[in-house]
Amino acid sequence: MPVYEEDYKRNCAYCEDEFLAKRINQIYCCHRCKYTCNNRKRDLRSRQMSSVNAFLVQNFKLAKGLWDQHKEKALFSKEQLIRMGFNFKYFTHYIQLEGGKTATGIYNFCMLPQNDNYKIINTADHHEL
Repeated sequence: MPVYEEDYKRNCAYCEDEFLAKRINQIYCCHRCKYTCNNRKRDLRSRQMSSVNAFLVQNFKLAKGLWDQHKEKALFSKEQLIRMGFNFKYFTHYIQLEGGKTATGIYNFCMLPQNDNYKIINTADHHEL
């Protein structure tokens, strides 16, 4: 028995059973508890992200479809985009433009504000942004 037996007595972070740790930083009693706990944490994060990802995918599909149809002439009002299902609350990044304007990005597409409208730009084709 180790000299520090009391120092290594722990309760498992998952099942809460008491166990004798083999290492000072061991928090699970066995591999099954460790994997089960980590899988549940990952599943929770995945469920939390899935609703946000659904909006991002919807916005991306809409931007891609409009870009494929209209290319350089893809200019729409905010109301038109909202009616089509675009949700301005969900985007992947901001793009800082000259003159202090900010555009929102949805993966490789950009919603460039122009007066009261938005121009859709495929940033893979436009390297000046």
